[in-house]
Amino acid sequence: RAPEFEMGKGAGGLAAKRLQPCIVHSPDGYVLGAPIIDHQQRLLGVLEVGDSRAFSAQDLRAAQTLAFQAAIGLERARLFDRMREWIQSLEMLLSFNAAINQHLDPSTLVRRLVENAARFLKAEGGMAGLAVPAPGLDTVMVCDAYWHRGAWHAQPRRWQLNEGLAGFLLESQFPYIANEYPEEKLADQRLLKEFDVRRALSV
Repeated sequence: RAPEFEMGKGAGGLAAKRLQPCIVHSPDGYVLGAPIIDHQQRLLGVLEVGDSRAFSAQDLRAAQTLAFQAAIGLERARLFDRMREWIQSLEMLLSFNAAINQHLDPSTLVRRLVENAARFLKAEGGMAGLAVPAPGLDTVMVCDAYWHRGAWHAQPRRWQLNEGLAGFLLESQFPYIANEYPEEKLADQRLLKEFDVRRALSV
């Protein structure tokens, strides 16, 4: 298990809080902590070493240098991760754009939209509805399936204005986030039961 540092306690915690290297004397010896800080002075991590002997000023400078090099490496790694995400996002957008250009029928196009959106947001599943006019009613939202972990599952739905999250969106025209979906009064009980949905983003 990776060590945990409590902010302000021990050499690592003090270094993290002060953003400055420090040395702490403990019953087991001496502990040196140095913060790993990015170019915007944001804390990325902590370098902590211990020894039975007292650390010197030279040791402190060496730890600072190592922490600085670690910060550069971490920033590069994060940048590469972002670049990979950007490339994946671009590929998804190009894929969806290609689907649009294929002149697919609306229901197939909506499914492609859900698949791409779920992958882009790293979500386990999703669904999308089409707003259609209904005799004697205002516009209703309809969908035929729910996408979950790479497969479509038949889930025919039909929402009127202010009925469920889809009906709420149809009426309000505003995005909606439910980070505690099981507690949400507009939650779809079938989705909760069959797919254990915990969070929802609706647009």
